[in-house]
Amino acid sequence: MCLSQVHAAINKQTAEGIKIIKRLINQRSTSTDACGIRECALLLKNIMSGLGIKAYLIETEGNPVVYGEVLSNEPDAPTLVLYNHYDVQPIGAETDWTTPPFSATEKDGRIYGRGAGDNKGQLAANLFGVSEYLRVNGQVPVNIKFIIEGEEEIGCPSFKRFLKNNKDLLKGDIVIICDSSIHSSGAPYMIYGVRGSLKLSLRSVTANTDHHSGNKGGVIPEAAWELVQVLASMYDKNYNVTIDGFYDGIIEPNNKELQWIDSIPYDPDELTAAYELAKPLSLSRREYYYRLMFRPTLSILGIKSGLVQNGGIPGAIPGSAQAILNIRFPYPQTVDHLFRAVEKHVKNINPGIEVIFHSSSPAARTKTDLPILNTIESALENAFGKKVIHLPSMGASWASFCLWEQVMNMPAVIIPYANIDENNHSPNENISINCFITGAHAIAEIIYALGNA
Repeated sequence: MCLSQVHAAINKQTAEGIKIIKRLINQRSTSTDACGIRECALLLKNIMSGLGIKAYLIETEGNPVVYGEVLSNEPDAPTLVLYNHYDVQPIGAETDWTTPPFSATEKDGRIYGRGAGDNKGQLAANLFGVSEYLRVNGQVPVNIKFIIEGEEEIGCPSFKRFLKNNKDLLKGDIVIICDSSIHSSGAPYMIYGVRGSLKLSLRSVTANTDHHSGNKGGVIPEAAWELVQVLASMYDKNYNVTIDGFYDGIIEPNNKELQWIDSIPYDPDELTAAYELAKPLSLSRREYYYRLMFRPTLSILGIKSGLVQNGGIPGAIPGSAQAILNIRFPYPQTVDHLFRAVEKHVKNINPGIEVIFHSSSPAARTKTDLPILNTIESALENAFGKKVIHLPSMGASWASFCLWEQVMNMPAVIIPYANIDENNHSPNENISINCFITGAHAIAEIIYALGNA
């Protein structure tokens, strides 16, 4: 099979690939309100069929999954599973957009519109790359299965049961999740894990109503003070969490992972400016990435108590106070262990404060010593012309990644195509045409490499 002709075809047919992105963007598919979801799924099925990819809808308890496949003629061909999603985030205020969010606009080397980067543009790159490989060669050397979900932006509520109900159909040797963005240098990522997430709140109630601070101050318990005292007991001045058992079960990075960390580009001054921090970032490269990938964190997302509005200063002592917390934790720590640790800590400090569970997502990690990952790495470097940046884990959480590991027992790796400034979840979302085309070249390289490994 000729790979050079596939690359030439991708470059020559770029305009046809861009048409795929535009058709998908023009069909609204916000999963928060299910607006246009089924229409987009049907459109996607028709696009795939037109590209020579066998496709059909699989119904779930929620939004349908679009399944597609291109099977190899080789009897022992490996199976590559490509995961994307067709649902998108709401647009927010349309006045914040410089282009119509559901009418794809091409300008300055980019395609603008909701879903351009997250995730319709990256999905289109996979479809375009596979279809050109098939068109040039008439066949593919690996089995390719497309799993395109419609609920990723709302936490994949139906995806777990979908995987359980279709295990035989979805079996493969590796799952590539094409989402997120490449490094600012243009280098590709291979990301092997995600942290888990636990959202909870602490609620302090000392009275059924607010009270005058002059008439009652100093003689009644105050909910806000009781809450902040518990919060202060959870953290020290060096940003270490002081809850007993909080760091139990952590697996330290091995030598290979430390080498990967040491090779990740890192400029604390650049990050200080990019994050608009009030104080300079002082962590070393290794400490920065160690904390993001291998260590649990405890963050306060919000504190609510009393009434402050229109710039006024209230004169009442609030009868209640609440803090919303988020724990991000590495594999193999668990939600249950961390929630119990917080409960025990709070009870020891102030048993009157309630600990409330809100939501959670598990952590997961793919083994990084699999030979198939080395093959994919070489293919990516051929496509991008740059060395792969390896991330043992990302700091964020990702429900679909965990489900591939938990339900299907299949290794998964995240390989983004989108530009770093894709503005996903924000106004003026976009994907650069160069990133889109590089993504198409990348999937062609991966297909060829896996078929000849």
